Amino acid sequence: MSLSSKIKACIHLVRPFTLLAPMIATMSGILMSMLYHSEPHRFFANGHVVVLAAIAMALAQMCGQVINQSEDPVELDILNNKSYRPIPQRKISLSSARKIGILAGILALASAFAVRLVFGFGIFIILFFAVFYSIEPIRAKKRKILGTLWLGVSRGFLPLLMAWSIFYSPFETVPIALSLVLFFWVSGFQITKDFPDIKGDKQFGILTFPVVYGVEKSKKFMQAMNMLAFGTLALYLATHVLNRSFSLVLAFFPVGTLVIHGISEKPKKLKSVENSPEWMFFYFGLGLLYILFTIALAIP
Repeated sequence: MSLSSKIKACIHLVRPFTLLAPMIATMSGILMSMLYHSEPHRFFANGHVVVLAAIAMALAQMCGQVINQSEDPVELDILNNKSYRPIPQRKISLSSARKIGILAGILALASAFAVRLVFGFGIFIILFFAVFYSIEPIRAKKRKILGTLWLGVSRGFLPLLMAWSIFYSPFETVPIALSLVLFFWVSGFQITKDFPDIKGDKQFGILTFPVVYGVEKSKKFMQAMNMLAFGTLALYLATHVLNRSFSLVLAFFPVGTLVIHGISEKPKKLKSVENSPEWMFFYFGLGLLYILFTIALAIP
């Protein structure tokens, strides 16, 4: 295989599209913390720190995704119509994929500790969740609702707190409040990745939410988590935990409702991003929530 083909295979393996959300989350989280403390000028003054932190978070995401692909049987990818991936196509071996995942994790930690000690420990915790989602003895993806909540913590609750911790204390009311909203939303909408894979996951004993409870009950759970996320946000507004500007975020609720309603028994799969349009909405939606939170904090 030529060098260019190997590079293309590695790019395909790490799935660059999925790395945008953690980078946006980190940069937005840092800016949010500065807006909250009325010090937005620090964002560009510390641009090198912002970029390095965003790279660290993206590398942590990359580590989890690559390890996940290297731990799943090749036959599972084939059953789930993912034979175009570099591992089933034998463009990258399992051992090479694991090495890439481990390297991404090491670089994530190195970058994070270079930013700040507390952020380094935060990325270590996120990496723990990312790796043990896929590998034994935990392999959370095989453990029914645990896998759903596992990702809710690692991709929803923790990233904003970690970004906030770079310049300020993550134990302030606002970052914890917003992280709880994100936990509920991510716990629901990350299920979108599992709908196209029901056939293979069921055969290989991977007990995702749709495998255990079926499509309709999974959609009801997603809707419940969507309502819980925005209901929590509304409660914060009513009790003045958050200011009125966060009302604009509530407009995102019906969008999620429409997406859930459109999920079918056999969702359309987009080969270019390896999943369904609803799964793309999860990543775009997560990034948009961070942006909306940032705008809300920027409004006096």
